[in-house]
Amino acid sequence: MKTLKILNNQKTKNRTKMKTLNKIIISLVFLLTLKAGIVNAQDINWKEVENGKRHFVTLNLGADNSTYYGLTYGYKIGNTSMPLILDASFDLPFGEDVFDDWNARVGLQTKLWSRNNLWWSAKASVVTRKFESEVASLLNFGSSLSTLFGYQKSKWGIAAEFTYNRSEVTKIENRITKDYYPEITDGWYNTAGGNFKIGLQANASIKSTNLFLRFGKTYGQDFKDNPTLPFYARVGISKSF
Repeated sequence: MKTLKILNNQKTKNRTKMKTLNKIIISLVFLLTLKAGIVNAQDINWKEVENGKRHFVTLNLGADNSTYYGLTYGYKIGNTSMPLILDASFDLPFGEDVFDDWNARVGLQTKLWSRNNLWWSAKASVVTRKFESEVASLLNFGSSLSTLFGYQKSKWGIAAEFTYNRSEVTKIENRITKDYYPEITDGWYNTAGGNFKIGLQANASIKSTNLFLRFGKTYGQDFKDNPTLPFYARVGISKSF
């Protein structure tokens, strides 16, 4: 009986440790999701695409659970009737160790429909994110899908946007956590989940220079587990040629 009691106590301790380790892993992934929620931006004035512009360079500044800056380059590869923009972006947080956290994207966007000054576009991206702290280093791969519906004149425009940002898999390298829980293991974890962003975008144009302003709200995937700071804002200055 005494041996059986010891075994039961050991099983209880093991279950408690496993629950604690699972909570740590979930917390790390949740932190990554918050840190990596940067908007899947569409900084394209489709009027300029119609006028023959093929290259688009954008400087980005924003706040989305952290303040960040970045650069985006887009290139038109489609035809006039179905314009396609292939773009890549790289964003870094403000701070001392800027390369501890970063967000990189490669995406493809197109104008799905237009009539007079109304237009509708969509963009799909593959996303790579990195987040480092004393607790752990996280390398994440995910995807993002956004759509905009707007009204564009030659000098200004406004649009409503909807974005879904999803995490797929994360490589976790634990650090000081191992000092307290040696059983915790490094490796790849399935981290399926994401968030929604709903907001507005406005732009103003002066010749080939465009200023984009975006703001909105972030929701958890279930619209219940929302981030602590649920709002985002972003400004972009774009040059086309």
